[in-house]
Amino acid sequence: MKSHLNPSKKSDNILPVSKKFYEDLRTRVADTCGLIGKPSLFVRAMAVIDGYILENKFPGQAYETEVMLIFTLLRSEIDKAMSRSAVARKRRVSKGHRNEKAGKMSSQRCSADKNGGLAVNTLNRSERRRIEREDRRLARRKSKQAARLRTRVEID
Repeated sequence: MKSHLNPSKKSDNILPVSKKFYEDLRTRVADTCGLIGKPSLFVRAMAVIDGYILENKFPGQAYETEVMLIFTLLRSEIDKAMSRSAVARKRRVSKGHRNEKAGKMSSQRCSADKNGGLAVNTLNRSERRRIEREDRRLARRKSKQAARLRTRVEID
């Protein structure tokens, strides 16, 4: 069974929960197994948890009582973490679409400004602010370049 113990890249995260949550979960299960006095339970408990996280597979009754108790206590937290991660992934995907949309709208706005027409403003506030910040940054860059050219001309 696959698990992401030490993923090297963001794309290596095969579990539908965050790396931080998964590592915290592993630590808590290891601590619990140590407190019970059966550290060998850790491997079986993590196999049950990984099976639930990866395949949404509920464990059968063949597991020890302690493993089932650990899984039952952590199941609600795992479900919450999976839903949080799903929402975050959707948000990240939609953010990529918004960035593309903002770039297209910015280019449309520039071409509309050159033609003397008005651009249709369909961007939300954060997208408009991002475009405005980019415009200010470009204006500062041009200003600095012009100042450098002036000082070079004065020196020569």
